[in-house]
Amino acid sequence: GILVIGSRSMTGTINKGDAVVFEQYKRQNIEEGQIIIFGYNDIQTVHRVVEIKKVKGVIKWQTH
Repeated sequence: GILVIGSRSMTGTINKGDAVVFEQYKRQNIEEGQIIIFGYNDIQTVHRVVEIKKVKGVIKWQTH
């Protein structure tokens, strides 16, 4: 898909108004440093993964 960036949270890497092309997550490996898009409450957020940890058997990605 394509998403137009609406905020300045990733300025320097991705700027407000930029269009990004993405692919749907299908259990590919996600690594620290990778940029991901995730949704919550009908809002899509684009952030970089800064840490990956396993908590009680669940993988959690910390982003900035």
